[in-house]
Amino acid sequence: MRYVTRYPILYLCTNTHTAVWYYIEEGSIQKITELHEPQSTYSDNEGFFRTSGRGGTTVRAGAPSHDNWTWQEEAKHHFKSVAEQTAALWREHEYRHMVVTVPVTEKNIVSRYFHDHLPNISIMYTYGNVVHKDEQDLYTLATKILQQQVPQYRVS
Repeated sequence: MRYVTRYPILYLCTNTHTAVWYYIEEGSIQKITELHEPQSTYSDNEGFFRTSGRGGTTVRAGAPSHDNWTWQEEAKHHFKSVAEQTAALWREHEYRHMVVTVPVTEKNIVSRYFHDHLPNISIMYTYGNVVHKDEQDLYTLATKILQQQVPQYRVS
């Protein structure tokens, strides 16, 4: 009687500007690669506008602009490139499972892009911003999620 293991696992931690991929074997975790998207900066031409009001002058500030690129567009671009790179990593190696940790506010956009790029893969999602956590903490988190969702089974 032999046991079929849960390993290897492709583990991805991502937020709106950073993504880190890990290869998990039983007892070890190894960083594969990471992706950093630059955060947008606001321009200095936000300006102040004077309007006259009763009894004096009221000063109002304009809205910030940063090259007509909103944070939603940045997030979409980032998660699309994350999904493409994840699909390439999945095809490179024979992984048994994939675990993705993403902030809860971004779960819908991430699952949509992953469904488009990896349509036949069952992905386990966890929620949180754990990109900068220690590797051992990430190993514990990924294996705990996997043990809850994929029990080890016997093959005769």
